[in-house]
Amino acid sequence: MPGDEPTASSKGSSNANETWLLIKRGIDKNLITPFGEKGMDMKEYMSYYTAVHDYCLARIAAMRNRGQHLVGEELYDLFKAEVFEHLQSVRERLAQCEGDERLKAYVEQWRQFQVAAQRNSKLLDYLNRHWVLPLIDETDAYEVLEIYPLHIVLWEEVMLDSTQDIVREAMLELVEKRRGGESVDEGLVKDIVDSSAIDEKDATKRVPDVYQLLLQDTTALNITERDGHILLKAAQLGYKATVGFLLNKGLNVDLEDADGRTPLSHAAQNTDEDLVLLLLSHGASINAPDHNGKVPQSWAFSPPRHRITSYFSKTVLPRFMRLLLERGADPRVKDGSGRTPVEYAKEAQFAGVEVRNMLIKEVVRRDAGRE
Repeated sequence: MPGDEPTASSKGSSNANETWLLIKRGIDKNLITPFGEKGMDMKEYMSYYTAVHDYCLARIAAMRNRGQHLVGEELYDLFKAEVFEHLQSVRERLAQCEGDERLKAYVEQWRQFQVAAQRNSKLLDYLNRHWVLPLIDETDAYEVLEIYPLHIVLWEEVMLDSTQDIVREAMLELVEKRRGGESVDEGLVKDIVDSSAIDEKDATKRVPDVYQLLLQDTTALNITERDGHILLKAAQLGYKATVGFLLNKGLNVDLEDADGRTPLSHAAQNTDEDLVLLLLSHGASINAPDHNGKVPQSWAFSPPRHRITSYFSKTVLPRFMRLLLERGADPRVKDGSGRTPVEYAKEAQFAGVEVRNMLIKEVVRRDAGRE
């Protein structure tokens, strides 16, 4: 019965599960409130805010007695799981839409989610202060983000990784219409650009998006120097549909940026298997060095910080290394500093024994002449 559910006006608790039951209703309300509608009133907001405040202070007192001072991990994990589950349901609903309706629904959800991220960040302010920020400062934790950036990164992981081809192919249709002189919904374009141009180093910022660049180029669909720049940017951001679109126009798959890096080099740094396979299918050189001699396989050991998780170390990276080796990557190639992919693997704390042994074994095999 609704009347039997705990409310945030209940007494604060040092137990994460009990506190979560108190604030979950407020978190969910923020997530589902349509864009443009007023959220909870101040009295309701303060009741949830106070519950988090009381939890943090109670936990601080309890942990201090044990010689510890960082609190909040359990509540943070419960919150993260709730946002992740919410986005999965949004993704499923979007899958039922088609064409322009899908783009409109996508943008509507993005606008709503941005507001929810801001509201949840304020509601969980004490969690940021007493666990997230101290943990980042003291341990340089890879898997922990402040509440607002956490929303944006989860959006990228759940929404962009699963819907990018559908949404971005629809965007490319808008690009061609715009370049052909047809009118397009500029507001729709702007919001999709904003939702997908996430800065890997700071999720609160945006980087120039490839669609924005494509839309600014009003020339005919012939190969231009600008298109080469867009190809490299698309590879850097992991936009498979855009990369395929430009490669099919005839762009050089091994086009280099100012540092000598190719699209494959950027795809490898993001451990983007699908994009790597696409580039290789167009004839990309798997051992193409940049100006410092660093090959794509070595770049795989410098992934975006937020991607480094235990799952990444145990599953994603080993699988990706296996793919590169099967496609001809040579772990013996030295860069300008004399380091090979094997050295980079040894230096990367997140690269496990399986990956290091895999590379060493391949070096031995190649040195023995059994290629």
